[in-house]
Amino acid sequence: MFYKFSFKIQTHPCFSELHIEFIGSTSEGLSISEITEGSKNEELDLTAILQTIKATEHGCADEGKTWLEIQHCTENPGFVRLKVHMADNSEHWCGLSNLVSNQDGSINEFYLSPEAFTDEFFMMVCLRCSVENLHYTAYCKDSDRLFDEDEESTETDDFVKEGQNHLFYIVSQEGPAVKTTILCTDGDLSLQYDCSLAVPCSEWPSIAEEFKHRKRLSGFPSVDFVQRITSMGCLLVPKFPQDSKTLLEWRLSFCLVERELMLNLSDIQKRCYLLFKAIWRKFLCPPIGKALQSYHLKNVFLWECESVCQEEWTDEKMVARVTGLLQRLQYNLFTRYCPHYILRKNNLFKEIDNSLLFYAGMRVQTAIFQSKVVWIDNDNLLFLPAHKSRTSLGRKLRNTCISALKYVVEAMVTSSVKNKGKYDVLGYKFDSESMSALRSEFRQSFNKDMMEYICQYINSSMKNHPDNITRTYICSRAEPKQLLTKNLLLDGLSSILNIVMNWGNIVEVITSLEVLETENLKEYGYSKEYAMTEKVRLFLRMSMDDFGKLYERSSEADDDENFDDFLERCIVCDECEKEIPGGRYHCTTCPDFDVCLECFPESQHPHEFEFVDDDGSDEDDNENDEDDDDDGHVDNMECNQS
Repeated sequence: MFYKFSFKIQTHPCFSELHIEFIGSTSEGLSISEITEGSKNEELDLTAILQTIKATEHGCADEGKTWLEIQHCTENPGFVRLKVHMADNSEHWCGLSNLVSNQDGSINEFYLSPEAFTDEFFMMVCLRCSVENLHYTAYCKDSDRLFDEDEESTETDDFVKEGQNHLFYIVSQEGPAVKTTILCTDGDLSLQYDCSLAVPCSEWPSIAEEFKHRKRLSGFPSVDFVQRITSMGCLLVPKFPQDSKTLLEWRLSFCLVERELMLNLSDIQKRCYLLFKAIWRKFLCPPIGKALQSYHLKNVFLWECESVCQEEWTDEKMVARVTGLLQRLQYNLFTRYCPHYILRKNNLFKEIDNSLLFYAGMRVQTAIFQSKVVWIDNDNLLFLPAHKSRTSLGRKLRNTCISALKYVVEAMVTSSVKNKGKYDVLGYKFDSESMSALRSEFRQSFNKDMMEYICQYINSSMKNHPDNITRTYICSRAEPKQLLTKNLLLDGLSSILNIVMNWGNIVEVITSLEVLETENLKEYGYSKEYAMTEKVRLFLRMSMDDFGKLYERSSEADDDENFDDFLERCIVCDECEKEIPGGRYHCTTCPDFDVCLECFPESQHPHEFEFVDDDGSDEDDNENDEDDDDDGHVDNMECNQS
C-alpha cells in the first residue's frame, strides 16, 4: 500500500539547515523522573536553531546574504522585532514575513512573522510524522489487494504482521514549541518531546548589558564565567506577548546560557534545586492552565544562588536553603513580580492572573509552615497523579489513542481497496462494523457526548477537500512525480496528516476535561465560572481544526447532541457572571450578551433585549399564550446609555 512508495519531502529552503540543541532540565542533569501509573518517563526539550540566517543589532558584514535587524520593543522588555534585509533567497523569506507600510506607502519594510514561522515548522513536523505513520499500513489486512486485484488476504486479524515494533506519531502545537508524542503499540512506552524553532544571535543583546556588570555578593557566577557565557550570544524564539498589537515580536531566549549556569552548580546546590522542584511539582503546580511554572523556579533559584554565599550551601543547611528558596518565591508571588535572572526588567509574572499568584503564594506559605508534612517527611513527594504528568498520557487514554489510530488506518485501506481506480471519491469512510467497533472502544473510556464528538472529528478528518490546506501543503513539499500517478498516496497522506495534526488537540482536551471534573481548582485560585467557561472553550476547540475551520458534523450520528445546545446549557449572565439555569434576556445586537432574570431590571446595556425561554425559543413566538400582552410581558426593551 502506501508504505511501498518512497516518499521524499522537500524541506522549506529557510529550514534546510538546522542545528539541534538539548535544553531544559534533562540537558542540565536536573530532571526528575515522572513516576506515575507504574511507568517512568523523562522530560525532553529541544531547540532547532536556524543556520540559514542570523540576527544582529549592528548590521551584517556579508552584504550578499539576507540578514535580520534586531529592534528592541521598549513596551515589552525581552521582546524584539526582526526586520528582514533581503538579499539571497528573498522570495522564500517573503513568504515568512509581513509587509509593514506607512500611510502613503512611501516606506515598505518586511518583518519576520512568528506565526508564519511556527505554522511552517508545525506543518513540516506533522508531514514527516504522517509519512512515518503510513508505514503502519503494511500490517493492515487487504493492503496487498491495492496492487494485485486477484490476490486476497487470508488473514482475519486487522494487522497481519507480528513481532514488529509499531510506532504511531501524534503532534500538537504549544506556543512556539511543537510537541511530538511517540506511541509504541507493543508496550506501555510513550515518549514526548518539545522542539522549538529559534533564530541565532551571536552577540550579547544590549538590553541585557546589566547582567555582565552586575555585582554579585556570593561570587556566583564568577567574572570569568560570565564573560565566557555572554560570548555565546542568545536565541530569538517566535513568541509574542499577550498584549502585542502587531504580532511581530520575538522573545529573547537565554536557554543555552542558562544551561551552562545550571551545569556550573555545586552538588549540594543541585540537590536543593531538585527538592525545590519536587515540592513545586507535587504541591504548587496547578493541574490546568499556565500559572506557576518550573521556569519561574529556575530564575528564583539563580537569584538565590547569587545572593547566598557558597559556604552556606551544605548538607547540614539543606532544609534552611530550601526554606529560603520558598520564602523568596513567596515574596515574588505576593509582590506579583518575578524578575528574569538575566534580563532584570522582564517580569515573568506579567501575564499571569493576580488571583492565581495570590493562591500560589498561600500554598507556598503552607509549604513553609508545614514543611514536615508537605516535603520533609513526605515519602510520596516524587510520585505524580496522572493529570500532573507532563509526559505520560495515562494508560487508558494512551491505549484508546492507539486503538483509534488503528481503526483509522484500517478504514483507509478498506476504502482504498473498494475504490481502487476511481478518482471521484470524496474521501475515506468507516463502514458500519468498524464504526460500531470504534464506538465500543471509546465507550470504555468516555461518556456518550465525548464519544460522539471524537467519532465526528475522525470522520471529518478523513474527508477529502480539494482546497484542504493539508493537501495544498503536501503538494508544495512533495516531488511532483510522486503525486501525478498516485492519487491514493495524496489522499491517504492528507487524511493521516489531518489526524496527526489534530489528534494532539483531542488528547489535551480529554485530559483537561478530566481535570476539570475531578480536581478542586478553587485551591489554586480558579473560580467556578472558570471551569464552566473552560469546558465550553475545550469543546469548541475540538470542533475546529488548527486553522479555525469548524468541522462538519457526521450525518451518520442521528443521536448527536447539537453543539449549540451544549453552549445553551452553559450560558453565563454578563452582569453577575453566574450560570443562567432557565430563561434569560438576550441582546439582539451583540452576538454573546445575556442577562439573567434577576439582573435584567438593573441592566444598563444600551441595546434591545428579547426574552428566551429554557428551550431556546423566543417567548413572542408562543402563539398559544393569548394573554402575554395583557400580563405585561416585555418582548423588547431599549436600555439607556450608561
